[in-house]
Amino acid sequence: QAVVISFDHFSIAKLRRLDQDVGLGLTSSCSMPYVFPFMEENRCTFLGVPMRMMTTEYADMITARGIDLNPWPVDSLTDMELIAAKYPSSLVTTNELERWAEFYKSHPELHAYP
Repeated sequence: QAVVISFDHFSIAKLRRLDQDVGLGLTSSCSMPYVFPFMEENRCTFLGVPMRMMTTEYADMITARGIDLNPWPVDSLTDMELIAAKYPSSLVTTNELERWAEFYKSHPELHAYP
């Protein structure tokens, strides 16, 4: 399964016009009021959210819309623990691959998701 996730929302909209079936997602570095209507219009199912914006309220708003949460960057052990505890099905982005790999191995609750 291929999924295209990008900061370039114009490219995501163009890709949706070119291919009605490809999985799409957005990455954002800030909170934008148009993001949810845009995602619905373009059938995007992933939203990359900076860890600094990962509040319970925002995460609930995202998941209530059926959107998969993609926090980034998940680099510190504190952030990894937060993701494991609250958002174990998230698709994470990390700059600390070795740290994440060790953390992942020791947290079987993260293994239940594809």
